[in-house]
Amino acid sequence: MSNQGIKIAYLLTIIVVVLSACQSVPATAIPEIPSTLDPVIVTPTSQPTNSVSASTPTAIDEAIPVPLANSLKLYTDKPVLPMGSSGSWDSGLMDPGAVVFHDDQFHMFYDAVPFFPTLIAVGYAVSSDGITWTRVVTEPVFTIANIPWQPQPTNFRANSVIIADETWVLYFSASDTYSGLTGLVGRATASSPTGPWTVDPEPVLKPGESGEWDAGDVGHVDVIRTNKGYVMYYSSKLGIGMATSPDGIEWIKYDNPATSEAAFAKSDPVLAVPAPYGEHDPNVAYADRGWQMVYRSNRGLEYTTSADGIHWDSAIGKPLISAVDLRKTIWYSAFIVQDETAYLYFEAGGHNTSTYLATWTETPSD
Repeated sequence: MSNQGIKIAYLLTIIVVVLSACQSVPATAIPEIPSTLDPVIVTPTSQPTNSVSASTPTAIDEAIPVPLANSLKLYTDKPVLPMGSSGSWDSGLMDPGAVVFHDDQFHMFYDAVPFFPTLIAVGYAVSSDGITWTRVVTEPVFTIANIPWQPQPTNFRANSVIIADETWVLYFSASDTYSGLTGLVGRATASSPTGPWTVDPEPVLKPGESGEWDAGDVGHVDVIRTNKGYVMYYSSKLGIGMATSPDGIEWIKYDNPATSEAAFAKSDPVLAVPAPYGEHDPNVAYADRGWQMVYRSNRGLEYTTSADGIHWDSAIGKPLISAVDLRKTIWYSAFIVQDETAYLYFEAGGHNTSTYLATWTETPSD
């Protein structure tokens, strides 16, 4: 979540960037990803009658560089999911957390607080069109009390959700400070999106050792399930890394054998952007266009593509969504592609924040 202290710390951190991480890497290091993923099934949860709906925002067309051209639409006249009522647990700041499409509905597990820094909780909302959202329950569906680790984290943030074998799987970042929001990566499962959630007894991804590029903390993850396994993208102070897993539990960080320096001996980032832009909070989708990533920099939300999920176009151009043009501070986001339309949800605002939306039409890459 956002405050002035986090922003200053973030700007100081991103000055240091790992340029050597962009060396050539073998394309076979990641599982082959088909154009159609394995189908998954989950028992739907009924929606209570006391749910609260947000009003429908209006799209604003805005031209941006190729490949999205004029298909980008910004819904910025009002948030798609506004803050809760005054005094409620989600009345201060809100980010879209984790979004997934399942059973003809969009599902959002959003992070919110009445003010920041304080303990984050996760709410649950649904939408039939990805634009108009309804809170399914008025209370959080996941809180720090669900995390049994010892010592228990000081704070956490929901990052990514998938559905596998009739089970909802939520990945989250856990921190030992209120404002850090990264540190370790955890995994929780439930038979219903409203819980109860069971957290794995140990984190599924930890920082590297002292001196390694991802030492200190990892988090802000996005996980993609394929019929070949799972792929995770994660943030650390010096870049965006990748890990793969056969089951979503045991993860192996990507390691480029061509790098031998101590910082990259065990793993490597897959994306580093020249200073002073930095990178943070990767959100990745795989569709006909190929691999796509939206990540946060101090300029706004940046967009990049990849043919194999490892080699990313790191050219600096106009941000996909500029904080200056939007006239709002931009924080965390969630990104999915459904029915040839991309949906990018992002947190924006000032002292208080809400969840906004941008969409664009997908076309196959050349």
